[in-house]
Amino acid sequence: MVSLVLSRREKKIVMAAGLVILCLMVDWLVLSPWRNWQSRMHRSIAVKTDQLKEMEALSARYRSIRMTNQGAAASLAARREDFTLFGFLERVAGETGVKRNIASMKPGSAEDRATGMRFSLVEMRLEDVSMMDLTRLLFHLENAPENVKIRSLSITRKSGRDPATLSVILNAQTVAG
Repeated sequence: MVSLVLSRREKKIVMAAGLVILCLMVDWLVLSPWRNWQSRMHRSIAVKTDQLKEMEALSARYRSIRMTNQGAAASLAARREDFTLFGFLERVAGETGVKRNIASMKPGSAEDRATGMRFSLVEMRLEDVSMMDLTRLLFHLENAPENVKIRSLSITRKSGRDPATLSVILNAQTVAG
């Protein structure tokens, strides 16, 4: 039988090696999994915080759209039964003094495929209109309780004409009632 007798110095080395192995095992079995778990938790918290911020932004946007829709629904309900965009534009043009400048008006309609909403459209051509009269007309249209919006506006000044007058193509729209 082999007898293993260690000197005091060798016992200290064996004890130190055992202690190092024990520390490595504790690190490998306990501390490393705990650090990995903590790292995953921090990443998860960051992702959840970003998701929460996005949900709050979407919630605010939804509330805004909902309020806009309620306002639009209220203005549609307040409109007269016989309301037409064509007639409304003609009336506002008369009130603002640009009726004499109307070259043509073309009514139309469109449907939004995503929402299924129907819109009334009118293209109005104005000739030799002053900037002041055009500004007054646009102000009345945009601030009307009938929920009329300017879809597009093209303003030109042709050479040879009075420099103070403009040619305008205005496309207006409203929700069809």
